[in-house]
Formats: sequence, C-alpha cells, structure tokens
Amino acid sequence: MKQSISTIESVLHRIVEDGIKAAKQSYSKPEQEEKLKGSIDGFNSCVGINIGKDSIVVWFQNHLQEANKLAQEKFGKEDSDYWYWRCRAAEIEWTCNVLSAVFQAQGWPIIVAPTARGFIKAADIIGVSK
Repeated sequence: MKQSISTIESVLHRIVEDGIKAAKQSYSKPEQEEKLKGSIDGFNSCVGINIGKDSIVVWFQNHLQEANKLAQEKFGKEDSDYWYWRCRAAEIEWTCNVLSAVFQAQGWPIIVAPTARGFIKAADIIGVSK
C-alpha cells in the first residue's frame, strides 16, 4: 500500500525527533555546543513546511543545496561559526536521505540517492513487511 502524505509527515517528524535525540548524545560536551545547535536547527528547518505540495522533492533539494552552499561559504571564509553551518547542512542531508529511502520504496521521486543507512533508518521508522 502506498504511503499517504500524512504518513510521510509522521515519518518526517520521527526523523527529526530521533535525529535531535542522537545529536544531543553525539554533541554532549560543552565545546560541542555550536555543533549541537547547528544539528538541532538543521532538523527543525525540515518541519513546518506545507508537506502536501507536489513540489516537496524540489523544496528539499533546494533546502539542502542552500544549506550546503552556506556551509561551504563559511568554510571558505574560515568563519568561526563554520561547524554550526556544517552540522546544520549534515542533518538536512540526513533528513533528505531517509525521506528519499521512504519515497523510493513507494515509487515516488527521490530527493537524493538514499544510502544503506538511510534505508535502515526508514525501515526502522515505517517497519518492514514480508
């Protein structure tokens, strides 16, 4: 059975919730505060959009492209807040990865080429039937 948009919205919220939880575990040291904030902001930037749009794939592709562009600019300028922007972009990419795995399983267009880890996380969220 094909997934509905409301199901995809639920999957998206689960990706974000689980991602924020993992980021808090990964970046628990005081000196990692900037990475944690960037990660959380990256995940949160992926929710609250009009998920029912036909252009959800394009929206996420543009969102990821802009996030990577900002991180690259910060790197090139050797800005002190580079890690905030890099971690933000990484979590947007992770969200796109997992969503793409779900989309591909449904025969929908994908945002990015999903990785094996993206498929594993997607299966963890939506379950796997035999």
